[in-house]
Amino acid sequence: MTIQILLLILSFVILVKGASELVMNVFAAYLGRHDIAVGNIIGSNIFNIFLILGVSSLVNPVVYSSAFDTDILNARHRNSLSVHIFVHRDKR
Repeated sequence: MTIQILLLILSFVILVKGASELVMNVFAAYLGRHDIAVGNIIGSNIFNIFLILGVSSLVNPVVYSSAFDTDILNARHRNSLSVHIFVHRDKR
């Protein structure tokens, strides 16, 4: 199998997966089930990140550097602030 055919097949799989998630999220939002839409988006992103990291680590191991510590800490603080704002937005 050539690289072009493999790339075409993978692109098709990505499009189908993305389209099904889009339809699911639009339908959930239309029904007023925003929690399902948000959960689907977050779960899909987490799964995709870990899948890509796992597969790429099989090909070439990911080297951890101490420079990542600051980035991880900043991302953790931003995410905590975002969750806090999202959870407490109706209580104002």
